[in-house]
Amino acid sequence: LVSVRGLFKNLEFLFELPRRLKKNIELGAYDRAVTYFKMASSILSSYKHEKSFNRISIESQEIINDLQHKLKQQMVQKDISATTQLETAKLLLALNQQPELLWYDIFKTRKDALMATIIRLKDSPQIISYYEAQKTPTDSALLQQQQQQQNEPPAEEEKEKPA
Repeated sequence: LVSVRGLFKNLEFLFELPRRLKKNIELGAYDRAVTYFKMASSILSSYKHEKSFNRISIESQEIINDLQHKLKQQMVQKDISATTQLETAKLLLALNQQPELLWYDIFKTRKDALMATIIRLKDSPQIISYYEAQKTPTDSALLQQQQQQQNEPPAEEEKEKPA
């Protein structure tokens, strides 16, 4: 009797899988949806020849495909934190996404965020005033000397060299 109850519980889990996936995705519990899908995938693929299991498998796969698309879009958003991005990549890896493409997206997004920060800081009045205060009189004198040397015409000896 206990084994029959366990079998019914497993069947109930499989028949409710599409609804569970949708509900967890709506709640933002993507990790739970991925876990449920991975748990049921092997069983569903073993019984694909049964019409009801095949329908559950197809519907669940469509839901997970939509989730993958959503996670990929989320992963390349400009304002995503590094932690959230890595958590998203972990979920996509669990769904058999190519690691190379995920690393590319992570590095590109991080590089773009870093460049935006550098550009913003470069023109920041605080940064400009900090570096102005750091200049020593020697630095200013050297800079003026270099500018004068660049602006001076070449000496007469250099102009008229015999051939």
